[in-house]
Amino acid sequence: MTLYSTLYERCLQKLEDPQLAMLPEEDLEEMLHGYLLSAIAKHRKCEHDLSDRDEELKQFNSDLSDLEIEIIAILMLREYISQRLHSVTNV
Repeated sequence: MTLYSTLYERCLQKLEDPQLAMLPEEDLEEMLHGYLLSAIAKHRKCEHDLSDRDEELKQFNSDLSDLEIEIIAILMLREYISQRLHSVTNV
């Protein structure tokens, strides 16, 4: 089993945003979960079935490989950056 928190941590390791540290943990987790869902939808060539997951336990029902975790974390980062760019563009 791979916990969502494993993916969240990997994604956060790639970010340097002091505003994230100021967010309440629940808000941060909710935001990261949204990025995770978007990343899952965009990761089409995954060895494991990413739809096989338990939302209550916040985990995938299989052990994702290091490569799969890295790819999903990068896709989550891309979602974060895309949201920031759209926000700046609108301002």
